[in-house]
Amino acid sequence: MNKILPICAYHDRLKNFVNVHSHFDYGLVSQALCAAIKILLREYVLLINQLDNEFTKGELNLQKLWFYIQPSLRVMENLMGIIYECEKLKGGALLSGLFKLLKNSTDEQTFQVYQFLLDKAFVPYCDMLSKWLYHGVIDDTYEEFMIKERKELNKENINKDFKDNYWEKRFTIREDITPIFLNKFQNEILLTGKYLNVIRECQRNIECPFADELSANYETYIKTMDFTEPILKAYEFANYHLTNLVLVEEQLMNRLRSIKHYFFLDLGDFFVHFMDSAEDELNKPVKNVSKEKIESLLEMSLRTSSANADPFKDDLVCELLNYTLPEQV
Repeated sequence: MNKILPICAYHDRLKNFVNVHSHFDYGLVSQALCAAIKILLREYVLLINQLDNEFTKGELNLQKLWFYIQPSLRVMENLMGIIYECEKLKGGALLSGLFKLLKNSTDEQTFQVYQFLLDKAFVPYCDMLSKWLYHGVIDDTYEEFMIKERKELNKENINKDFKDNYWEKRFTIREDITPIFLNKFQNEILLTGKYLNVIRECQRNIECPFADELSANYETYIKTMDFTEPILKAYEFANYHLTNLVLVEEQLMNRLRSIKHYFFLDLGDFFVHFMDSAEDELNKPVKNVSKEKIESLLEMSLRTSSANADPFKDDLVCELLNYTLPEQV
């Protein structure tokens, strides 16, 4: 009897663990894990009902009870490992805890139990990972995902301050809750979603043709613990489309050549024309200078010089500063 009684304590502790960790505060991964544990506990309850029928018929003795109860006892002992190792974990950290238990399994039954639990617990995390890899979207209500989004940061300041670190700080890696089996892909995962997010912020719609691939085959990936193919494929897709947006659609090289015209004066005749026509206006105190007139003279200088052929000449604007060049230097 002393060998059998611990299973009763295991069942009560596991039931209490499920009741507590099924709350929303513990996150979606914890809820999925608890749902998987419930499945295993139901199998135990079903066994008890069968044994009760045997007892009612007078066909059950201690030897038969011990024989039938041993597999469930082993499963319960394995499940208790979750309470010892993962009770205070959530999200990606919880997946890491389950992965460690899986890797430390000493027999096939233990391995199968932890594999089943890890498969089920990974489902909501896989959904978060897919939305990030294929859409550049963070859907993380309970702070479980390995990428943190700072929504309070504003990108509008980039137009005024080119040194603004919006893109560096908007999305960052949470090292402590990154699943162990995704550690080596941290950089690729971060950049993939960031690239897609940049494209979306530029008001471009992009649909990934293989966006359902990870969710559809997650069981294969979680069993082999090899996520190389889906992650690198998504990374290459995002990298290609961002590069195409910058170099082709936004014509980065042509814009750099345009900047060269004005900052390195390789089409400097426009500047001579501008300074000649705007001399009188520029000699006035700053508060008396008409910005509209200066911009009009600049436009006329551009259109009557060799810079007229530049398709981006209209992007050149005037700005009046309240300090002199020596002060600026």
